[in-house]
Amino acid sequence: MALVISKHIELTTGDSIKKFVTECKKITDARILNQITGKEVTMRVKLSPKAKNYEKLFLPH
Repeated sequence: MALVISKHIELTTGDSIKKFVTECKKITDARILNQITGKEVTMRVKLSPKAKNYEKLFLPH
């Protein structure tokens, strides 16, 4: 199953799986908890143009 998914990603994006995984690892989240108010703030890095193209992979067919 993993081989089919990785092949689909390669054919759709035109990039290798290694490049895809490397780019996806750059997407990180940070959760900061304010201990006084108890509120949690979530921050995410800005997506690169290449990562924005990868978002198209997850759209429904």
